Amino acid sequence: MKFYPAQRADRPGTFRSRPVFLDDPGFALFLNALPDAVALVERDGRIRMVNLAFERLVAASRADLLGTELSRLARSCGEIMRDTAAALARLQRHQGEFITPSGKPASLGLTLLRSGDGPPYAGLLVLREQAAGGAEREFRFATAKVGAGDLVFEGEYKVVRDQARKALAAGLATLILGETGTGKTALISHLLGSDPTFPLVHVPCRQLTEQNFDRDMFGGLPAPGAEAWSRGYVAQAEGGTLFLDGVDDLSPALQARVLAMLEAPGAWRGPGPAARPLALALVATSSRPLEATGPDLPPFRADLRFRLSGATLHLPALRDEPAMREAVMQRLLSRLNARRDRPLSLSPSFLARMRAHDFPGNIRELENIVGQAGVLAETTATAEHFTAQSSPPDPAHYLRGPGAEHTGASLKEQVQSFEDWVIASALALHRSKRSAARALGIDVATLIRKTSRNLYPPNKETET
Repeated sequence: MKFYPAQRADRPGTFRSRPVFLDDPGFALFLNALPDAVALVERDGRIRMVNLAFERLVAASRADLLGTELSRLARSCGEIMRDTAAALARLQRHQGEFITPSGKPASLGLTLLRSGDGPPYAGLLVLREQAAGGAEREFRFATAKVGAGDLVFEGEYKVVRDQARKALAAGLATLILGETGTGKTALISHLLGSDPTFPLVHVPCRQLTEQNFDRDMFGGLPAPGAEAWSRGYVAQAEGGTLFLDGVDDLSPALQARVLAMLEAPGAWRGPGPAARPLALALVATSSRPLEATGPDLPPFRADLRFRLSGATLHLPALRDEPAMREAVMQRLLSRLNARRDRPLSLSPSFLARMRAHDFPGNIRELENIVGQAGVLAETTATAEHFTAQSSPPDPAHYLRGPGAEHTGASLKEQVQSFEDWVIASALALHRSKRSAARALGIDVATLIRKTSRNLYPPNKETET
């Protein structure tokens, strides 16, 4: 059985399609020393090499496995093997769970192997039995997970996470919608950002312009006279995922450029006149539905929207998910206390303010509020340490016309309430008193004095 012939690497612009160590007999000994079941699979789906652990796990001998199409293992291991073979044909990573012939649950992961900047030359299939007791183990090639232990998924957030995992595994272009601060980028990093062999390339769409689009997306010479060709976002994402973050920030002209790029996904520009083959997955985020229009909201191209939304998922607002809100708050508090000499606790009055708040900034705002409480409070955060009000103020609340309901608050109290809200919003946004004071056009001493009046209100019984 022939694997893939090595191409000559002694001429400029050529590359070796596979490393020479694959033909070394010592490499087979190395595979046998691995604790996980490992197989090297050709791009046409035929098994090239297996280790002893793989033979034991799939209950088949090396002689029966070598040269066999991976999809044939579906007879003993289930349909996941056919799905994995299909993913390899599309040059996409795949992962999932299945039941071994011995009846044990196991995880499966397929990643692509490549030499340098060349195209993928094979797939590495790793099977791993799950821990005793049915503990759920998620397959990862990397030794460290991105944000492991810091992310929380409860309620509808957990549903969206599982749906996104299925959509990405199926190779669908996935569009994730959600208000600002709902954790769209963190979710994508959680699902795709922990495998260095399967690159996740983040493209901040708001930084793209008509002038830098070609250079940033496709690469180019960074300066006149430079010899090194810089790789663009698209080339970096080969064999992995191109993450278009904030596609609703694209101007109509840039939408047309992105659409033209996606309509010809089989090639990308690089050094030299010839196009290079490309295979990548696509994921995008938006803070608004792309079909929404308004006076200050230009329409988004329908043809590009259809390209991006093979699967469209919605992350809910934090105010609509109390279970998620509580879980995130507890996680943030635990992380904060890990860095404090004296742990911080949240009083019932602080929790009441938190549960009544509508969180227009969602998870990002909750992080700011908990972090600010850790700065202002010594050991117990009270209502006075909650640095946001329940909702943005309505100007009509402060302009009491005829017939308006009167709450009994004086003009001074209403003006001070509005001022407190403006200051709290600036602190939550800028995360430092100096920056907030600069944005508000006041000096830091004034800001500190105005915030201190909430922490240490005057004793009205002693006032004259």
